[in-house]
Amino acid sequence: MGKSGYLPDISSGFTFWRSYAVNCLKDKDYNGATSGLHNINALLTEDYIVSVDTEAYNKQTEENIFYECGFCKKETAVSNIQVCQILLSPTDSIISKQKTTNKWRCPECEKWVSQQRTNIIKDKLESPYYRRVVPECPTHSIGLGDRLNFSSKFDKWFYNFLEELQHALALYRIEYIAQNGEDMADLGFKENRNS
Repeated sequence: MGKSGYLPDISSGFTFWRSYAVNCLKDKDYNGATSGLHNINALLTEDYIVSVDTEAYNKQTEENIFYECGFCKKETAVSNIQVCQILLSPTDSIISKQKTTNKWRCPECEKWVSQQRTNIIKDKLESPYYRRVVPECPTHSIGLGDRLNFSSKFDKWFYNFLEELQHALALYRIEYIAQNGEDMADLGFKENRNS
């Protein structure tokens, strides 16, 4: 698929809409800022479009938590573990001053492991990691909390989306150079740096 005629248009369009979106954000025009980002996304072909889907985004960014068995040292995802309340023996109950304790059964060695003595491991997400998906735009709600927090929530969403879009455009340019042997020309809009 050749992109030679399309690339100069996407480059100038991307520059225009990025400038538009950032200026709208600066002026607290949240609808305009959102529109600018969606217009940038619309410039990309299907192979590079950033999906806007809160559920898919949450699945990709959720922390993976594992329990490490104290006996066999195997890690098990917390989603595969069921913690049970186990009745303590009279002696253990007197020592701990509790009647029950929480334990889970290791699926590997099938031994009961005390939750208090379990090593909990959290997988850290790579940074930066481009997921090609962002959550839906935050919306205003009624109340004082919204007035205090909306701006920072929107800024975080905005810059996350913009980073994803800029990465998608970079990949698009790399493909263009591979196909055409040269970088795309920017023939259109020039960003006004004084505004």
